[in-house]
Amino acid sequence: MDTSVTISDIVVLQTLRQVLMMIVVTLCSLTHRRRIMESRKLYFVFTIIILMVAIIDGVEAQTTYIDSSNFEKVSALQKSPTGWTPTEIPKTKDYVDFIWDEETFYKDKMSISIKISKEHPEEEMIAYNWHTDIQDWENGHTYEYSCWVKGEDLKEAIWVCVQCWNEEMTKILKFTTTQHDYPLAGTFDWQQIGAVFTIPKDTHKVVLRAGIAAPGNNGGRVWYDEVHIREISEQGK
Repeated sequence: MDTSVTISDIVVLQTLRQVLMMIVVTLCSLTHRRRIMESRKLYFVFTIIILMVAIIDGVEAQTTYIDSSNFEKVSALQKSPTGWTPTEIPKTKDYVDFIWDEETFYKDKMSISIKISKEHPEEEMIAYNWHTDIQDWENGHTYEYSCWVKGEDLKEAIWVCVQCWNEEMTKILKFTTTQHDYPLAGTFDWQQIGAVFTIPKDTHKVVLRAGIAAPGNNGGRVWYDEVHIREISEQGK
């Protein structure tokens, strides 16, 4: 169990990594590689930057997740992302696309997306989402989930939420969402969001949902990538 690295820490590390790699690219473009090797000062700076990048990658790699999704294909025959299901409504299915996207993604080669047509009926609010059952959790333990998101022409905030259900699936014992801390709308590039939740007693199923609502987001689109859940404290700690 990893208790030292939070979502904020990871964002800072990833931003630092991007800055360091930009410095490396700039050095290589402005200075011939041979000159870097011949100049002790440049060689020292270059070496330190590479070491710092390696350390950052090592810290991220050591983060232990109880559940994780990067939406990559396991086989060529696969038609949908492993463990994820779209919440489709028969009467509006022609106005919403649930896309397993290989053109826009944060990392690797794939993401999941929801696209709502401008012509979507405005009769009632519908919360369209991709959802998955979280695995390997324990009652009373506290977890943190994170996800990278990207939006286009959204009028209302996107969300990633967790629902803790009772055995009969008739009552949500705990509901946690990202909307309050990360009210992302409009058009925006990839950002990492997340939240912390504690699983209450008598929970029998934990569901994570990532989505947007219609008709508020008619004509909009959202992408999700790199969904991770990790334990941050045990019961009573």
